[in-house]
Amino acid sequence: MLQQLGGPGSSRPGVAAYLLAEMYERLTEPCTFIIDDWQAVSSVTEVRGLWNQILRDAPPTCRFIFLSRARPQLQFARFKTHGGYAGIQTDALRFTDREIDHLFRDIYNDPLDPTELVELERRTEGWAASLQLVEVSLRERKTPDERRAFINSITATTDSDLFAFLAEEVLDQQSEQVRNFLISTSILQQINAELAERLAGVQDGAGILSDLEQRGLFTNRLDADEARYRYHGLFRDFLERRLTSERSEGEVTGLHIHAASYFETHEQWPQAIHHYLKAGLTPQAARLIARYGEDVVSEGRLGLVDEWLQQLPAKAIRDNARLSLLYGEACGIRGDWDNALVALSRARSFFAKKGDPRMEALACLKTSTVMSNMGQVEGAAEQAVLGLRLAPPDAFATRLRLNGNLAITSTWMNGPLHAVAHELRRIAVEAKSRGLEHFAAIALHNHGMLLRQIGDLDGSLKSLEQATRFWSDLPASPFADNAELVQSLLYRDDTARAERLANAGVMSTLPWARPQAEAQYGRAAVLNHQGRFEESAEVLRHVLADPAALGATAEIGSGLLIESLYLGTADVLELREVLMNLAAGPSDPRQALVMAPARAIATHVSTECRGQCLDEARVLEEWDRRGAALLTAVGLVKLGVLALEHHGARARQLSRLAIARARAVGVHRYLRWWLRRYATHATWIVEQDRGIEAMLSFAEADPDGWRGTIAEMVDSLTGEAREAAVAFLASHGTVETAAALRSTRSQDIGDLRRALISKHAPSLFIRSFGAIVVHRGSWLGQTSSIEKRRMRALLALLVANYRSTLTREMALDILWPESDPSSAINSLNQAVFQLRRVLDPSFRDGESPQYVLSTVDALQLNPAHTVTDLDQFRRIADELGGESGDPIDRTAALVDIVRGEFLAELRYEDWAIRLRTAVHAEVRNVLLPIAMGSGNASSDTAVRAACALLELDPYDEEAQLAMARQLDASGRRAAARTAILRFAKRLKDDLDERPSGELAAALAGWVSPRT
Repeated sequence: MLQQLGGPGSSRPGVAAYLLAEMYERLTEPCTFIIDDWQAVSSVTEVRGLWNQILRDAPPTCRFIFLSRARPQLQFARFKTHGGYAGIQTDALRFTDREIDHLFRDIYNDPLDPTELVELERRTEGWAASLQLVEVSLRERKTPDERRAFINSITATTDSDLFAFLAEEVLDQQSEQVRNFLISTSILQQINAELAERLAGVQDGAGILSDLEQRGLFTNRLDADEARYRYHGLFRDFLERRLTSERSEGEVTGLHIHAASYFETHEQWPQAIHHYLKAGLTPQAARLIARYGEDVVSEGRLGLVDEWLQQLPAKAIRDNARLSLLYGEACGIRGDWDNALVALSRARSFFAKKGDPRMEALACLKTSTVMSNMGQVEGAAEQAVLGLRLAPPDAFATRLRLNGNLAITSTWMNGPLHAVAHELRRIAVEAKSRGLEHFAAIALHNHGMLLRQIGDLDGSLKSLEQATRFWSDLPASPFADNAELVQSLLYRDDTARAERLANAGVMSTLPWARPQAEAQYGRAAVLNHQGRFEESAEVLRHVLADPAALGATAEIGSGLLIESLYLGTADVLELREVLMNLAAGPSDPRQALVMAPARAIATHVSTECRGQCLDEARVLEEWDRRGAALLTAVGLVKLGVLALEHHGARARQLSRLAIARARAVGVHRYLRWWLRRYATHATWIVEQDRGIEAMLSFAEADPDGWRGTIAEMVDSLTGEAREAAVAFLASHGTVETAAALRSTRSQDIGDLRRALISKHAPSLFIRSFGAIVVHRGSWLGQTSSIEKRRMRALLALLVANYRSTLTREMALDILWPESDPSSAINSLNQAVFQLRRVLDPSFRDGESPQYVLSTVDALQLNPAHTVTDLDQFRRIADELGGESGDPIDRTAALVDIVRGEFLAELRYEDWAIRLRTAVHAEVRNVLLPIAMGSGNASSDTAVRAACALLELDPYDEEAQLAMARQLDASGRRAAARTAILRFAKRLKDDLDERPSGELAAALAGWVSPRT
């Protein structure tokens, strides 16, 4: 085209004019231009001028999409003021975790499990290109372990497609200065202008960073005030690999030393330590860790300190008491108990010899925490008491933590639990007031755990959520296992959120054995709550494969494994093995209330139990007296299941108590798998005081578990109990319930059956515009074939009288006008019966939903189970003037309904002519204004409305003119001209009519050249 215009010498206005003329002539249908890689030409003045002219004068049929790494500097103002402009920024293009889940599940047909989803979102940050490359690689990996290993390995490596993309499409396209800047600053986790200038040797670091962000080069600004930036994780991985491959080891080390020196000068110790370690300068790193490590720990970043310590020589740690103190605490969080206690003892001895009671008290505190996590409650309490004796009055943080340890050890075991809760709350408040957020979070975590045992679920969730919120804002943290919050959410039956948090906890705690076990315990608890008992057991088996590092977590993990096995496979041999391991391992007395039901179950199943399992009830009684009301009730429900399998007064009394306590605490959904086991004893339950109330409260929370039981026994109930059971089945019964009640002849059960059949019947959706079609379940559902002419005529008559009364006499006069009365009545009855059989192939009178209502006087489609397109048209038309819903969507839906003439296949039936004429007039009154462009209809909807009217009457001049005008207004002038010429010809050929004045004027305007 440029050559036709005269080649390179052609002017930009001339090229634009030629392009616009061609667009007006050829682009009569809606079209979209996509201009990719705009950043490659954005700096060319002539190109920008050309596009500004095109954007200003292009036909209305054209839309333009610019794809660019930099914001296009074009004249979009006109579009913005008329609502014709939309911009999508980098953040909006990132996939959220839900969008990633949808992408892999529904688009790629390769669903991710929750842990894969969490890790993939973290590593890719929702970058679409990397997600697509990941999906291709995941196809080749079939087993869960292979998939998980691949996701965990995702980096921008030199042998990946991602590396090639970043190299060819991003880095190699940059100027040498920008390329050097990116590679030199790749060692930084956060970048600021001053440090970037030092490392890259440039003058305007702030300008370069701002330009990188503006151009979308995987650079994000973290704050407005300090102007800190970060590179996308995968992009930084790629840049670091380029750095190490292109520069010498000495140059890379030099960059880290420069960075470490800068951060130390600016008192940013964690960053300084990171770069000293990267540079291999462990003495300098050790010096800073020893001096500032406790400050980092107090911020909740013990995991980071642990990571540093693992890079130091063992001798450096042994020879430094402060490092030993940090090392002992880090070992304790990992579950490396022996090394933890040795290191802490060594540190304490040093501080004692030095006469430093402040640091010696801190060593006692850390030792107390380690022993508490091991389950050694008495030893932990003794260390806490000793620490309080040593700690000076102004050691506020240490004293608070020591008091917290006393609360969760000595007071927990010897005092009322409400007193423990009060003390933990006090500690949390004071810690927060002193700015000790991490220590406040620990106190709130323990407070929330305790409140759940007491039965204050609202308070439990509030405290645990505050603690979780603090730790989730940190990088990977050993405290972010989320297990306790997961448990409290499960008590509330908030399974979806519990599952998300459990999976997040698993990913956050991967480097630490004991926190990872606690997170996996939370995940297993979710699976157990969902009824996925074997999956829960498998998770717990994996966790318990190496119990030495787990401390008290091993005990509660074994308890949950026992419960999963009992509710699932009930493998006696495995239960016996778990019980033996429990007896041989250490026991935390604080877990006695949780472990009592598990020990009872294992005893009951794996031995010849003669009631010994019920001895664990004494443990529950003790903790109940001390205030653990909710956890006691939960334990009683589990023991009650075992008691029902024994005989004797003691067993029955325990079962009655369990039922009463379960009804009182109201966590039926949490307990549903246990309460279902009571269903086999429903007759006995009903005989107890308020037994029917208890049973129905369980059933309301778990209809699937109790529906069949109540259906079996309802006919044996009397009075209010029977009424309540019938009401439950009416609310929660199914088609299967109705079938189960078939043999019962009583009136109330018969009414119940009919109500259930009607309630669960699929609706029929009947189209009457065009051919009559019946869809089952939805407008897109399976169709029912109606072949007999009289049945189709009867259905059409019922549709036409959907909201009015159709008497039997009217139906007889219309469908069998010449038959004698008795023959006509018989024909009508047969037609109704056959139509019912077609609409419901399994139809049995009294056993099936009534789609066609028939009385001695009238016939009607049942509005509770049928929907007609005509009735839907009227309903939407009535709503068009209302305030609810989107009027544009409603208008489009209205137009879609009209797919031809009303009762088209009965156009030659005399009785249908009057109905059709009335319906067509009604439809025209609604659609013609839409076709003319009034209201909220788009031009496309207006054209479709005109086409629908022409389906009803191909000679409707107003509809034809409206369609042509809408085509013309939307830029489809040629289509408008063709349509109006074709209509005029049809009038002449079919009706021998000349065009009206309005039509003739339209012909003149569209056929003649535009002046």
